[in-house]
Amino acid sequence: MNTIDVDTIVRDLSSVQLDRQIPALEQLCEVVNYLVEVAVDRLEAGPERFLVAERLHKLGGTAVGPLELLLMKTDNGEVKILASLVLLQLGSRVGTHWLLQGVLEDHTYACLIVRHLAKSRIYEAVDRIIARLRVSDATDLDLIVGFLDALERLNVDVPSDLLAKFTAPSMPWQVRAAIEDLKSKKAAS
Repeated sequence: MNTIDVDTIVRDLSSVQLDRQIPALEQLCEVVNYLVEVAVDRLEAGPERFLVAERLHKLGGTAVGPLELLLMKTDNGEVKILASLVLLQLGSRVGTHWLLQGVLEDHTYACLIVRHLAKSRIYEAVDRIIARLRVSDATDLDLIVGFLDALERLNVDVPSDLLAKFTAPSMPWQVRAAIEDLKSKKAAS
């Protein structure tokens, strides 16, 4: 991309002359698209991928195309998950497959994944959430509480075997409290 004269673009956009406004608008679009591509590239190449990912949704719809391209070309699992999360926030379900796989396998972003899937009302996640809860144990405190919250957001009842598992005295009090909270909310509704 050539050097950008922002002052000229702004001046021409502010002009009342259409023959100055339209080229300035075209140039602005080129600049924005270029900057979005650079930002999305940082998701793959940057050392702090999560920090980049959590801000990319602010670019809006202009980021969807570059993120979808990144999702197709990268072999990095973390990049696939983060790009898919941003795409989901932007209304694209292209990366849903990677998020659903992450529910079962991911150890870093699993709670974030289920929170976004629940917020987007992606019910295909329910069976995977339940399957992951079935193989969790008392050391998976954050995961259990986050996954139970996702089931609640999806308005899905916790299966009886999991209720029994998570109310056992060997479970941390936070898990037992989360189950009690779910039960009281169900009773109130």
